[in-house]
Order: sequence, then C-alpha cells, then structure tokens
Amino acid sequence: VCVFVCVCVQIAPLKVRREWYKLDKEYIDKIAHELGKQLGDSERLRIGAGNEGGRENRPPAADKGPSNLHQHSEAFSEFESRYGLHADPLYSRHQREKFLLGLSPGDVHNVFVEPHILATPTLADTNGDGNFNELVVPVSYYFDPFYYGDPHNLGKLGGLDSGELVHFVAGGVVVIDLSIGAVVGQKVLGLTEATDSQPAYMLSSPTVVRMFPDVGGAVIITATATGEVNMLEAESLESVSGFPVRLDSVSASVAVADLFKDGVLELVVGDNSGNIYCIDSRGKRRWEF
Repeated sequence: VCVFVCVCVQIAPLKVRREWYKLDKEYIDKIAHELGKQLGDSERLRIGAGNEGGRENRPPAADKGPSNLHQHSEAFSEFESRYGLHADPLYSRHQREKFLLGLSPGDVHNVFVEPHILATPTLADTNGDGNFNELVVPVSYYFDPFYYGDPHNLGKLGGLDSGELVHFVAGGVVVIDLSIGAVVGQKVLGLTEATDSQPAYMLSSPTVVRMFPDVGGAVIITATATGEVNMLEAESLESVSGFPVRLDSVSASVAVADLFKDGVLELVVGDNSGNIYCIDSRGKRRWEF
C-alpha cells in the first residue's frame, strides 16, 4: 500500500526597508546604535567590524558602493545573532498579518517582496534526527518586471511605484520541516538592486553535507549570484568561520569531495567567469584555475 501525503507550505514575503538602498555604512551604524539603546543595551553594536578585510576577494565590477548590502554580510550576521531578524531594521523573518505584497496599509516605510524559487530545493536531515524530513529551499525575492508591467497587477502592490521595483532583489534559504509542514528557519544571504552587476538571486540548489564527521552536525553550502559561497550550520543557520568566500557570480551548485584523500572534505565551485576553485572547510582557497 502506498500512501502519499501532500504538504503545502507558503513562504512569507521578505520585509525590506523601502529606501534601504540609500543607506550607507555610517547610517547602518547609527540605526544599530539607536536600536541598541531602545532595547536597553548600553554597548554600541560593532556593526561592520572587520568587514573591510574581506573586500579584497570581491571582483571590482561588483563593488558599486552602498547599494550592494551583501558587502556587509558579516555585519548583519552579527546583528542577527544578537537581536534576531525580528529586530532588524532592514528586514524581518515574518509578517504578522495575512501575507501581502508591496506596501502594507498604513505603512509606507517597508516593502514586502515576493518570494520565488528558481532552483531545486534539497531534501536533507538538517537536525541530525536520522530522518530526511527537512527541505532546504533557495529563495529569490523580487518583483517580476513582466507580471507587474501590467498596470492591473501593479495595482496589487498597495501603491508601490513601478520605478521602485528594481530596488528589491534578495536571496536566501528557507528550511521547511516536512513532518510538521512549517518553516523552521530562514537566512537572508544578500540584498541588492536588480540593476547591480551581481543581483542577489539564488540560482543553484544548496548542498547539505556533514563536513566535520567527528564534531557538529550538517552544514548547508550555498552559492549566490552575488558571488558569495557560504557555509551555514544547518540548525542555527550561522556562517561557519571563514565564510562567506567571495568569487565572481555563481549559478551552479557547489560540489563536495575528499580531493586530497586525507579524510577532509573540500568544496569545488565554478563561477560565471569560467574559474574553478577548491576551497577548504575554513574558507581558504587551496587552488584555482
């Protein structure tokens, strides 16, 4: 007897500050400081600390200034781990009311960006319970220019102007527990504009593997169109030390293998410039050609 169970889970739109692309690093520092005071934290958040050190690996074409928020990924990783996405002034994990897109009634400062799945999700055991019940979904958030080019469809966005749609392209992963039919984790990996040289679309399937068999659980390895290869702890979705690694734009999944026959796994990834890289489990490049 075969029993088929259908699970339907809706991925929430991404809440983004309407004028996020006008923010620069100093303003992000100011927001974090003010939010820290509101939450009773007397210590200034060290948003952006150490970020400049990782810029040397970024292709020059992608370095367009404040509109590329993925350049501040380390800063926002620290911000999320300290306060959680619900307190983030730029985007949040869920919206409380019924899912909607564009502008919410009574709120002209935030935009709810439509989720899309452009690559195959990965079925995996992310929590180490021995059951492959979790679905790791690569999600791209943007407004389809063809669909919303129709004035009737544009009217569904609550008054958002057509010229604003290009300001919102984000990418990340969503983890769904199929046994309960619910989203159990979300990580935003990049936020850009559609006109950026490397928009933050998620164009490849995540790779889920136990990189460190003797310690810890599974990791989720992602590659984004912004050129970032990231390794996330599967349960916490926090970046493993040494990641993300910055390459040119990537649209293919990351392969994993023990290339040196030493019992340690390496990552192999190709970017859109035709380069192939071998990266170790700590984010160090072993070779490239």
